Amino acid sequence: MRRPLNTLLFVGFSLLMTACGPSEEDLQMQSQARRDSLAQALAQREAGTDSSATEAVPQAAGTSNQPFAFDEAGGFVVQVGAWRSETKASDLVDVWKQRGYTAAYMEAFGNENTGDVWFRVRLGKLVSRTEADALVNQLKQRHGLSAWVDTMKAP
Repeated sequence: MRRPLNTLLFVGFSLLMTACGPSEEDLQMQSQARRDSLAQALAQREAGTDSSATEAVPQAAGTSNQPFAFDEAGGFVVQVGAWRSETKASDLVDVWKQRGYTAAYMEAFGNENTGDVWFRVRLGKLVSRTEADALVNQLKQRHGLSAWVDTMKAP
């Protein structure tokens, strides 16, 4: 007699806990709110870093305050970020342009049919790998940013 009662109590308690939990829609909304909050915090940190980082970090020997010379014929780009949101990527392009990197642009990558699309934010094009590596180092020094070099594919 005790065993069926325990089983019944366990099942009833489990159903009660499941029914009281958040719905799938609520979980998705919470997850999106968390991602939006993180993106906003990153944007605020980037905005706050701009004004102080350039002054606080001493210029390394051989570097200039001027942005790099970008060339449409170049075969190298520096990727500074990628987002699933086209709007967020576009906002980041604007941030880089305000910083003086006029060759900042966004590039969609992925499969639009499946919805697996990333919006890459890139600076470039640069003629040599050496210039691209130097730009990556400058971004790390000035903005504390991890970026990487990518080669352009032939059309």
